[in-house]
Amino acid sequence: MTARTTCAAMAAMALSAAAAQADDGVHVALVGGFGLAQGQLGGHLELRKQHFAIFAGSGLIATTTLESSRIGFPVGDVADGPTYGAVFGARWYSGASGDRFFLSTQFGFNTQRFPGDPSEQMPGAWHHSNATTLTGGWRFKWGAFLLDAGAGGGIVFKSTSLGFKADATPDLTLAIGFEI
Repeated sequence: MTARTTCAAMAAMALSAAAAQADDGVHVALVGGFGLAQGQLGGHLELRKQHFAIFAGSGLIATTTLESSRIGFPVGDVADGPTYGAVFGARWYSGASGDRFFLSTQFGFNTQRFPGDPSEQMPGAWHHSNATTLTGGWRFKWGAFLLDAGAGGGIVFKSTSLGFKADATPDLTLAIGFEI
């Protein structure tokens, strides 16, 4: 993680703690696992009030492209230059305590600098990927601990030398966490 990503995560945690203290009906969850909602392989911080939640996080999308293989694992070249990425989303839960069936929509982005090759007179370039997916699944809760499992799909846009290329992408979610 870059220093900028770390600072953003710390600020989000501080704001979420303040929101949780200001209103007893707001719950904060830290969730980690696999899926676009977790930044492919990472985590997110979630703020929930009754049936609705918003979240933000990061994971492997911050260090690799969003281009996906058929089974949803990130593939592509790791950049040697600066890399930025995050995921943002919203969820609706059928249970008022943030459990049972859920529908989730998420947007992930990745920006990375490839250094190029001066000996081949190839300049460095920025590459961008964006993905948005819709998933359905189930959140199991045991006290403060939770488990998410779901599946869905969406579309990924990846920059190429000719512009952006769009492809369909699966989105499988498997994550664990805790909520206060």
